[in-house]
Amino acid sequence: MPLIVVQDIIIKRYESGKLNQEDSIKARQLIEKTILRFINNDHNYRGLLSYHNYITDDIRKALVDAIENPFYPEEYLDFYMSMQNTSSIDTVGIPEITKEKVLKNRLYSLTTEELKDYYLNLSSFLFYQELGEEWGGLSAEEAYLEKKRREFYQKGYLPINDIEEYAYQKNDELLIEHLKEFKKKHPDYSLKYF
Repeated sequence: MPLIVVQDIIIKRYESGKLNQEDSIKARQLIEKTILRFINNDHNYRGLLSYHNYITDDIRKALVDAIENPFYPEEYLDFYMSMQNTSSIDTVGIPEITKEKVLKNRLYSLTTEELKDYYLNLSSFLFYQELGEEWGGLSAEEAYLEKKRREFYQKGYLPINDIEEYAYQKNDELLIEHLKEFKKKHPDYSLKYF
């Protein structure tokens, strides 16, 4: 079960008013732990406005830490790239006559089973071959990997705008102060309010 679902269940139980004092304290602690998990482990700051009643000093400290260290860990991209392979564009073993038929038809009119068997790999290979040429003469394999690298979203800046939205809406002076400092250090990052 996704953590967000568990968090919502705990919040509903807590807000129902049916928990005794001890369970209410435990529920608040669990809510804080789940929010901290989203912030520290997932770098996910969405929903802060929805959970504003549960923002604690520890959560605010974690948000300040994100503002002061605003980049995804490079290990994320490294790990993602280590999982990539170019087997989906591999054309080894495809008969030359089949390659010629696909090239001649430019991938649009496939009628034989022979072509269908090789179509996906060949069409992908051709796409990345053309992309590689556009990107300065990369091979199809290099273009494939470069495209994966560019599309990976957990790289570069963290989504600081989500923290900014919360800070602005709730007039959180601590976070606003840190966001203003962030803007001075990172003028290339576009903030909406500061």
